[in-house]
Amino acid sequence: MNATQATPHRSAHEQIIAVLRVHLPPERQAIRDDEDLELDSLQMVAVMVDLEEAFGTQLAESAIRKETFRSLRSIAACLGAS
Repeated sequence: MNATQATPHRSAHEQIIAVLRVHLPPERQAIRDDEDLELDSLQMVAVMVDLEEAFGTQLAESAIRKETFRSLRSIAACLGAS
């Protein structure tokens, strides 16, 4: 099992953070709820794919936009995990 896969012992918030940490540089590992993640388009797609795998879901096409992936809070809201 990799770091981005869901486990029964992790909260949704912790699972999202685990996914984000894979895609953020080491100096950005402390992630605050409203912090602008500053993901580029390739990072955004990679995060989306990992989130879909971790949560066993597929994001709606309308959710695939910069605003959805702006912060931990916006990602959690999109996944219904806020």
